[in-house]
Amino acid sequence: MPRLGRGPRSLLIGGLVLLSTGAAPFTERSSARTSDRPEAIKKDLAAGETIDLMIAELKDERGREARPFNRIVVEADRGGVLGGEAVDGRPRARAFPVDDGLLELRYRAPDGEVPGGADILAVYDSCDVARPEVWPLAKTRPVRKIGECRLNVHGGVGPGTVVYRRTLSWDSTWSNQAGSTTYKGSLSEEVTVRVGLRYTHTYKDNDYYRAATTSATYSFSYANDVFINGRKADVLSERVEDSGAFGPEDSASINLIVGRKSGAYTLDIGLHSREKQGRGSWYIGVNTLPELLRGTADGRTVKGSYAARGAGPADWADHGGSQGNDPGTSFIWNLELPDRR
Repeated sequence: MPRLGRGPRSLLIGGLVLLSTGAAPFTERSSARTSDRPEAIKKDLAAGETIDLMIAELKDERGREARPFNRIVVEADRGGVLGGEAVDGRPRARAFPVDDGLLELRYRAPDGEVPGGADILAVYDSCDVARPEVWPLAKTRPVRKIGECRLNVHGGVGPGTVVYRRTLSWDSTWSNQAGSTTYKGSLSEEVTVRVGLRYTHTYKDNDYYRAATTSATYSFSYANDVFINGRKADVLSERVEDSGAFGPEDSASINLIVGRKSGAYTLDIGLHSREKQGRGSWYIGVNTLPELLRGTADGRTVKGSYAARGAGPADWADHGGSQGNDPGTSFIWNLELPDRR
C-alpha cells in the first residue's frame, strides 16, 4: 500500500485560510502551493485563538495522487486539533481520510502562557488504507512525520491605565424678535480604566493588541440652566450627577496598533457608561477618531497624552457621544506591551 512521502511534492501545511479571526484579509481558498517546507501564512496567534487550516497537495512517495482511503494524523504539542477523529492513545492527535487530497480542519491555540512561546503542529502519514467502516479512524497508526509547522502563541498580558477627562462650561445667548434664550452650564466627566493588554495578531508589520481585561470607575456632573428673557426656566433646566464602577451595562474597549519596526502606534478608546436620569439625563459616550491618539513606543512602554482645544463660551455640551476631540477633552495613557517571545 502506498504511503505518503516526504518528497518535494509531499505536503503543504500552511495554505492557512483565516475565515473567522479577521486578523488578515485572506479570503482565497486557493492560496495553497506545493512545498517541501511547510509554511504558515499566519504564525502569530493569541492564546485561545482558533484558526482554520487547509492541508493540500498530498502525494505518495512516487509523486502520485494519494488514494482516497489514505489517512494522515495531525497532532499538536499543546493546542487542540478540531475535526477528524480522535486517535486512540494520543489525546492531541486527530486522524483524517485524505479523500480528494484537500483537507480542512481547525486549530485552537492553548490558553494562557505557553512554555517557549510556541506550539508545534505535526502531520504524520500512515500505512492504514481502508474505509473507516472497515478500520476505524480512531485506530489509525501514525508512522512517519512528513511535515510540521511552528505557531507562536502569545499569552502574556501587559498592565496599564487610561484616563479620560472632559471639562467645560458655557454661557451662550440666542436672540430673535421674540426675545432671548440663555444657556449657562458646566460638564465634568472622568473615566479611569485599568487594563490588561493582550497581543492578538500581526498584519503588514504592525502588531495588534486589545484589552483582555478592564476595570473602570467613572463620574460625571452635568448642569444646564435655561433663561428666557432673563428669567430662569426651571422646567427646561437640567442637572444630573452619577459615579461608580463600570458594570455589565457599561463597556470599555482599548485597541492598540504598534509598528514592529518603527514603534509608531495608534490608540483607539471606546467608553460607554449607563444613562443616568435626574432633572434630565446624561451618560458618558466616547469613541475616539482613528489616529487621534498616537505616538512612538519606548521599548515595551506606550505612554502619552492628548488635549483638545479649550472650550469657548458657545461650546454647549451635547447629549451625543464624543469622538475624543471635543472641546475640553483630554486623555492620559500608560500601557505596558505584553511579552512577544
